[in-house]
Amino acid sequence: MAIADYTDVIGLVQDHTDARFSRGFLQFYRGRLDLAAIDFEAVSILDGGREMRGYAKIWHYLSLARRGIEAFELIATVPDGVEVGLLGEIFRLFRNDVGAVDVLRATKVTDAEARRRNECIAYFFLGQHRLLHGDPKGATAYLNKAVDTNVTTLRQWGAAKRELWALHVGQ
Repeated sequence: MAIADYTDVIGLVQDHTDARFSRGFLQFYRGRLDLAAIDFEAVSILDGGREMRGYAKIWHYLSLARRGIEAFELIATVPDGVEVGLLGEIFRLFRNDVGAVDVLRATKVTDAEARRRNECIAYFFLGQHRLLHGDPKGATAYLNKAVDTNVTTLRQWGAAKRELWALHVGQ
C-alpha cells in the first residue's frame, strides 16, 4: 500500500524526491530492482540535496549490480560536495578503492548518537559490498552489526534486518 501512496504523491508532484526515494527503497526490497533503479536514478538527478542524490546514486548502483548489470559509471566519481566523509568513503568502497577500515574511520564523530547513525549506515553498506562480492558470511557479520546499532529510525537498519532474513531463508 505504501508503494501506491508514494506513486500517488509522485503523480501530484513529479520531482518529489522523498517519495521517489522511499518508493525505490520499497521496490528494492520487494525484489523489483528494475523499478527501484528508475526511482533512484530520478532522485540522483533531481534537486533533493547533495547527500540524498549521493545515496540515491549508490542505491541506483546496487539496484543494477544486484541484477548482474555492470554500472560502474554510476560510482566512478564521487558527487560534488560529498567527496569527504562517510558517503565519499562508501563510493570509494564500491569502487574497491578503500576497505572497511577506511569506511569505519569515517564514522568517527564526537557526538555519540551521530556516530551510532554513521556506524549503522557504514555496516549496512559494508554488508552490501560483501554481498556483491559473493561473501554472504561476511555480509551477515556486517548486517548484524548494523542491526546491533539499534538505530531503528534509519532505512539502513530496517534494510539490514530484511537482508539478514533473506540470507537466512535462502540457506
